[in-house]
Amino acid sequence: MTDEPRARMLEPVEYFKIKNSQLDRSIRNAGFYERASALEAAFDEYFKLENFLSEMGCTVTIDREGELGNSVPRIYGGMVPAIAASRDDWLFSMEQLLPVDQGWEFEAVLSNQVERAADGRIVNAREAIKAKLASGSMHPTQVDALVHENHLPDLNARFRRWLSAGRSIDLYHRLGRRSERRQGSERSNGSCKI
Repeated sequence: MTDEPRARMLEPVEYFKIKNSQLDRSIRNAGFYERASALEAAFDEYFKLENFLSEMGCTVTIDREGELGNSVPRIYGGMVPAIAASRDDWLFSMEQLLPVDQGWEFEAVLSNQVERAADGRIVNAREAIKAKLASGSMHPTQVDALVHENHLPDLNARFRRWLSAGRSIDLYHRLGRRSERRQGSERSNGSCKI
């Protein structure tokens, strides 16, 4: 019996990892003296994407992957997959959440997926992400509840605004501010009516 139908079903919370091979290369190819500035520039880009994904209802964190001295940043996260009806739709939508033409790569983490931990042990990849998201302040079993708490009821509207912004984080924020100003103006005009 195959797990293929199970792999296509959405879980109540989906977990993922995001990397950027272009930024990885810039870090790894940097000379000894340039490495710190290459890491700083890469982390700036990762922080910008992390903040945006948080605004889109994802629970995310940045951590390093790789051996000490040769590590690169990664975004680890989870979300309630309300923007899709199937796993394929969710994967497509999550790919669409990444800024266009910047080298970002999305990887969904399946419930039965394993990976090798830094200490050499084989661990469940989802549990490893939950441990990163818990960040010592909570037990990893509480992370699903945190992801549900961070879910946004207006996620579909935000996603449409993101697509209309051409998948540009800066333009998405400008459109959001314009929409907020328009809603504030409508509220103030509506409150003056007698």
